[in-house]
Amino acid sequence: MKKSNRFLSMTLVLLLMITMIGPTVSMAAETTLDFGTAESFAILASSTITNTGTTIITGDVGLHPGTIFSGQETATVIGEIHIADAVALQAKNDLTAAFNDAAGRAINTTESELGGKTLTPGVYSSATSFQITGTLTLDGQNNADSVFIFQTGSTLTTASASKIELINGANFNNVFWQVGSSATLGTNSEFEGTILAALSITATTGATIKGKLLAMGGAVTLDNNTIINAMTTSITVKKIVTGDTSGIALPVFTISVTGPENFSQSKAFVHNESFTWDNLVPGTYTVTESRTGLSDDWTVSGEGAIEVIADQVNLATITNAYAVEVEPTPTEPTPVVPTPVTPLNGSLTVGKIATGNITGMTLPTFEFTVTGPEDFAVTRAIANNSSYTFVNLVPGTYTVTESRTGLSSDWTVNGEGTVEVVSEQIAVKVITNNYSGTTTVPTTPTEPTETVTPEPTTPEPTTPVPTEPTIPQTGQSTDYGMATVLGITALLLVGAGVISLARRKRFDA
Repeated sequence: MKKSNRFLSMTLVLLLMITMIGPTVSMAAETTLDFGTAESFAILASSTITNTGTTIITGDVGLHPGTIFSGQETATVIGEIHIADAVALQAKNDLTAAFNDAAGRAINTTESELGGKTLTPGVYSSATSFQITGTLTLDGQNNADSVFIFQTGSTLTTASASKIELINGANFNNVFWQVGSSATLGTNSEFEGTILAALSITATTGATIKGKLLAMGGAVTLDNNTIINAMTTSITVKKIVTGDTSGIALPVFTISVTGPENFSQSKAFVHNESFTWDNLVPGTYTVTESRTGLSDDWTVSGEGAIEVIADQVNLATITNAYAVEVEPTPTEPTPVVPTPVTPLNGSLTVGKIATGNITGMTLPTFEFTVTGPEDFAVTRAIANNSSYTFVNLVPGTYTVTESRTGLSSDWTVNGEGTVEVVSEQIAVKVITNNYSGTTTVPTTPTEPTETVTPEPTTPEPTTPVPTEPTIPQTGQSTDYGMATVLGITALLLVGAGVISLARRKRFDA
């Protein structure tokens, strides 16, 4: 009995020691998935792609072996479209490899409902399904390389107005949803990450997605969505030279940028030149300039650390001021005024879509006006299914409106309003005109019964001399009395002489 108690005591002590040291042991961090050639695709499907409304897709679109992308005319695709070609086939093959990789990761079972939870990097699994109601928070724990993998044996469903929030360095490019059958994203929901579905994916009205919608065996269905598969994180460095540099040869200005994952690159700059390092991992970067070749007459400002945040363009301006020490003069030297830095400009693309029963009708002229900062105001005509891009715009809020001139009450206009133009990015605004009237298709008209008025014919002259009409004379009246018949007979007998006399009297009068 004593030996048994001793053994039990030692076991408890051992378990206590394991428990105490347990929290210091952590599993190896998950690595990201390799999508190969599918990396650039925002949409990839097998059977069909169906779009309703003015969907905006940033990234490539692919379909294989299917051939139908319906609603393509109302979708704005900022990328390439590959339908049943070799590029789409290779992307599908690479998607299959990534799907199998995600499905094979170590399982960490969790509840099906993810809404209201805050999760740290790792693998989360549900044998049946995942639902998101409310907000799911993914905490990257200040690690830009943190990876989240969600495995579900059947479906993924998000509720209307649900949201995935990324904090502390979590990046949508490292969030993956491996779905055993199909995924459905709720109305006006905000979704983060890449969906790898064995069958189909449906994004309902107004859902926004940062990531990819990749369906291995079925269709992708869209409805007025925004899909973004592009990491626009970057640092733009601009070089400014001030001071009286006339008559001197400018030195070479070499600027270096260092940051996470041993990032280190250098570039030579000239005055007023800009260069952008893009596709950067979010984190803290340091911008410095080499002093090699710079005399004591040069000063440098603008160096230092800059925090790079996902999906933002970050600007660093390095200014070199040249100030030669002049021999004593009776006047104070003119202070050097740094040249103001012009913000990097952006672009705005306005697209036009006409919908409704417009077959066979002559479309009216659509005119839109864009107004914005610095009294910017431009009006342009735009045709159906076309677009126009304003470039070199000052960043700020712009307003796009359409003229109602020429539009009947059967036309409605959607999509007007404000749009934010950001430095070195393309903003998109799509104006949709819907025709709700009835387009009358002309039928073949029947020949009208025409009333023919016979043309007057010139009567053949006859032997009897026509009665000379009474010629009213100016200033006098003519009265033939009661002997009309006798008078006419007399006139006929007299003939031309009477006529001549009557004419002579008229001229005399």
